[in-house]
Amino acid sequence: MKIIAQFLSVTMLLTVSVGHADSQRDLTTIIADAEQGDVRAIVKLGWIYRYGRGVPHNDTEAARWYLMAAEKGDVGAQNTIGSMYALGQGVPLDEGKALGNSKKLTYL
Repeated sequence: MKIIAQFLSVTMLLTVSVGHADSQRDLTTIIADAEQGDVRAIVKLGWIYRYGRGVPHNDTEAARWYLMAAEKGDVGAQNTIGSMYALGQGVPLDEGKALGNSKKLTYL
């Protein structure tokens, strides 16, 4: 399970980036877009908090954003929040949710 979580983390790292030169402006735009319900921005914000890019590292906040995107049907976010449940990162360790046994969401 840990290998899967690491693979998913690397995948997110390769697919989402925030530029250094305009990172504060970009972050402001991403937050605004996420607050408007843009799933892609919500996932980016989860990644930003999970890896501490332009904000302090915060797995709890990352999980909040990934869960929001997962509830909107984003498969990548469902995988990521599933791995976070499997590892107890930012959420309580919960193998049932990690494996997709939740009645609300399908994670993995």
